[in-house]
Amino acid sequence: MSERAIAHNRAAHDRVAAVYDARHPEIFNDVEQGRLASVLARVVPRAAGSDGTVRALDVGCGTGNLTRHLLALGARVTAADLSPKLLDEVARRFGGSGQLELQRLDGTDLRPLADGSFDLVVTYSVLHHVPDYATLVREMARVTRPGGLVMIDHERSDASWTSADYRSFLAEAVVWPQRRWWYWLQPAR
Repeated sequence: MSERAIAHNRAAHDRVAAVYDARHPEIFNDVEQGRLASVLARVVPRAAGSDGTVRALDVGCGTGNLTRHLLALGARVTAADLSPKLLDEVARRFGGSGQLELQRLDGTDLRPLADGSFDLVVTYSVLHHVPDYATLVREMARVTRPGGLVMIDHERSDASWTSADYRSFLAEAVVWPQRRWWYWLQPAR
């Protein structure tokens, strides 16, 4: 079943690569993009290595939503995805930056990326597409250097957040920022 789901996911995203952004106004709007820019502006400096640079991995990069923000913040980015057409789109948009590498994924893990090779590993709206998302989260931790950061954002599947694997991950993870009840009650401007 996993191989069939991975092949379906690859084909589906290849088909919509050129129009993906237009089909997702819940992602590509000023409010959500402003929120992402703000979050990443806080996260990226905290992930910097001892030399002050940030090596970032964007897992399931899609059309480069997080890649764009990471590059703007000066990170060296490896944009990784299952879909060759989405990677082509990222190359077209950001290939001239001199700070971008592309990595095609197989849908099961993050091979051939080396252990501890990134300061920051990010993913946005990806886990609900992955047949074994717990393995992917473990792989994200594997390729993050000790003291580096993993950021998971915009996951819509309730099942992703209630599984025993996720509870186990949270028991060992450092959650930043800490969640507080008032976080959701801040007044609009």
